[in-house]
Amino acid sequence: MRWILRRGGPGSIVRCDGGVDDAKEMQDVGCLIYVGSLNSLELSDITLKVEDGFAQAEKLAIRLRNIWRSAKGRLKSSEQEAMDNWAQVSRFPPQLNPQFVNPSLHFTSVICGGRVVPIYSLEDMLGVDKTEDLMKDTVFEGTNCMVLKEGRITCSAQMWLLKLQAYLS
Repeated sequence: MRWILRRGGPGSIVRCDGGVDDAKEMQDVGCLIYVGSLNSLELSDITLKVEDGFAQAEKLAIRLRNIWRSAKGRLKSSEQEAMDNWAQVSRFPPQLNPQFVNPSLHFTSVICGGRVVPIYSLEDMLGVDKTEDLMKDTVFEGTNCMVLKEGRITCSAQMWLLKLQAYLS
């Protein structure tokens, strides 16, 4: 990545200070790279509250499941069978949907030239210090956004960005 940023390449990486609006009109866009963060404090607070809500809901579901099992153990066999039939029909005891507890990977993306293109944030993936080190003494120092074009020379950089984003998700 540093090699591409230092060299710039003949059109392989393009300065795009207008961000998504400018990139939508470009051709052969491989991905957008924002130097700054895409997250906000408000989004972080909301994320923490949602995660806390899911943790509390899971605890409640576990408690209900334990109450169900203990009550079921005290019943006669015919009553246990009736409770099992009722539980199958009503899906009791409750359990959180695994897709909510363990969501699928999310990649921020935009449509450019009729294709879905990923958007990466160097600051979110690398941190402020590493991002500054990476951008220092490059032709893109001071830019807000860059477009990595599709091509043989940028394919490995795009793959590494994708892998890093997947790892961090």
